[in-house]
Amino acid sequence: MKTSNGKSYNKQFAVCYIIYMMGGSFFHKCTFGSAYEEERLYLHYVEMPKQKQYECEERVLRAVSRMDKEFLRAIQGLNCQVKCSFQGDDCKIEFLTGGFESMSCIVDEDGRFLIEPLAAV
Repeated sequence: MKTSNGKSYNKQFAVCYIIYMMGGSFFHKCTFGSAYEEERLYLHYVEMPKQKQYECEERVLRAVSRMDKEFLRAIQGLNCQVKCSFQGDDCKIEFLTGGFESMSCIVDEDGRFLIEPLAAV
């Protein structure tokens, strides 16, 4: 996608960064497993028009906030590490906690996403 200033960004990558940023804020501490991957996603995020950033951030916050309240209480005390991988054309973002409650998210090429809580192992 091209922004009004002529720069391009990948919507899927920008949305992945927003999910990492906003979803990770529900945990006690959240770090990205790969600094290189975090930077790559971030660069697409900063090229996304500000209004689209705000709209997507609100969608992510609403999606996470609708999760079970007990789950949200449990994760707020946990540290997580984010892992990003591809399954075909979809990007999978995992908030891994070492066997405790965690989250997983799938983002398609158009930036649509589904966030799901994962029970403790």
